[in-house]
Amino acid sequence: MELWGYTGDILGVLAAALIAGVAFERVRQSPVTGYMLVGMVLGPGGLGVIEIEVAETLSEIGVVLLLFLIGLEFSWNRLKAFGLLAALGGGLQVGLTLLLVGMAAVGMGRPFGEALILGSAVALSSTAVVIRILMDRSEMDSAYGRACTAILLFQDVAVVVLLLMVGSLEADARLPEIALKFLGAAAKTGILVVTLLMLTRSVLPRFFPQAAMHRSREHLVALSLLIALGSALGAHTLGLSPTLGAFLAGMMLGEGYFAHQMRADLISFQAFFLTLFFTSIGMVADFGWIAVHVFLVLAVLGAVLVIKAVVAFLVVFLFRHSAAIGMLAGLALANVGEFAFVLIKVALDQGVCAPDVFKLVVAVAVFSMALTPYLMAVAGRAAAWMGKAGPAELGTLPEGHRPTPVEHVIVVGFGPVGQKVVSALGECGIAVVVIDLNAALAGGRTVSNTTFLFGDACRREILLEAGILNARALVVTIPDPASSLLTIRQVRDMASVVPVVVRARYHIHVQAFQAAGAAVVVDEEETMGEETARRVMTLVGPYCRMQV
Repeated sequence: MELWGYTGDILGVLAAALIAGVAFERVRQSPVTGYMLVGMVLGPGGLGVIEIEVAETLSEIGVVLLLFLIGLEFSWNRLKAFGLLAALGGGLQVGLTLLLVGMAAVGMGRPFGEALILGSAVALSSTAVVIRILMDRSEMDSAYGRACTAILLFQDVAVVVLLLMVGSLEADARLPEIALKFLGAAAKTGILVVTLLMLTRSVLPRFFPQAAMHRSREHLVALSLLIALGSALGAHTLGLSPTLGAFLAGMMLGEGYFAHQMRADLISFQAFFLTLFFTSIGMVADFGWIAVHVFLVLAVLGAVLVIKAVVAFLVVFLFRHSAAIGMLAGLALANVGEFAFVLIKVALDQGVCAPDVFKLVVAVAVFSMALTPYLMAVAGRAAAWMGKAGPAELGTLPEGHRPTPVEHVIVVGFGPVGQKVVSALGECGIAVVVIDLNAALAGGRTVSNTTFLFGDACRREILLEAGILNARALVVTIPDPASSLLTIRQVRDMASVVPVVVRARYHIHVQAFQAAGAAVVVDEEETMGEETARRVMTLVGPYCRMQV
């Protein structure tokens, strides 16, 4: 009965979060705000509908699985592509914010360890909220969108060090003791990293091809979740934060050949984890405490927003961006993000952080994330009003910084038909991206001017990874009519101007493919009939002429 009671609580939370998320999206607000509001109302600090044990369990599971997905989406190549802005700019943003907030906390009489934790928590912004808003507004490739992404990527790396540092702190511990414990935690993390590297580079590649076969796609999802929870358990066994283990596992797998399909398969789970995580964040917020200390919360919230916005503005401006772009990035990154909950919860468990400080950080983080869409909207209008940022800076990259259009051809399937298409395109010097679920391609097939992407072309995320928005055409060569039809519909929905050429194995499917939006349908029965007739006439043609 206790199990089903907890299940009922979880279902109630998800249903309420769904309703709130839809309602907030309808009024053009971030659904994340709705999720947190539901948690605050239903949680132990609100109406008390959800018990504290359930809230803590939801929080633990949600944060572990969400951080695995965040790690899976992290890319060292993307970090390097942003250059100095990510490495030095991100370091400056985190370091300066940590220093200023820490000094302010010490000045207010807080212990050194607690001040260090506060600075670390406040320094990090919300990747989930900021990236979601940038994507919804089609501003990921804008100058300020790239600046935000670069700094957020560095923050993802900084989380590893900050988690180790916070985990090394103890109440009333002196600096030498803290340093010694930090070195011990770093050594344990090194063991965990080496173990994960061995698993992801040597052991797992032997199992992934089998799990990734088309008929056992669910095995890839199960294996991904097993790795996430197993890594968290391994980190816990070593005395480290379970979230650190899950995050590191995601980072290790994020550069692998199967990472794109793993992300695509887990996207539906990501929505569940995101809802669960942000709802659980709201649950740990204490309405009663916030009501009593409302002026303190508002004062700290205002100070944090100003400090973070100014630091981010100076960093972006320092790297040769205009004042308008610096202001846009500064207000977008002024919030306190989801990693703050991870750090402050570890500190609370370590006994380094007072319960009132924990509640204060939670309240400030919740309100700052809720304000982020409004801050970004105000920043956009203010930048346009300043007249210093033209449309190129606000919406798209300036002409000299736009990525060169790829204009490649995407070929779905690398069977005999697909290989002939790729060969013909290669002879014409046209770049090709091949999408295939054949795990054998992970071995590193080399074809001139061709990139291989493991994944299911029916999935939106895989098509985006293949560059469907910049593609010259998409060619579907797989024999499965159901998958072909789903792929055509997905392309028509995402990039209606991209022509689709599709193979129809049987004549009965031609009309359905045309109705779905295929520009060219190659009828295999008709084509084979014509080719068979041609070859027969080549063979018996002379005999026919002799008879005449």
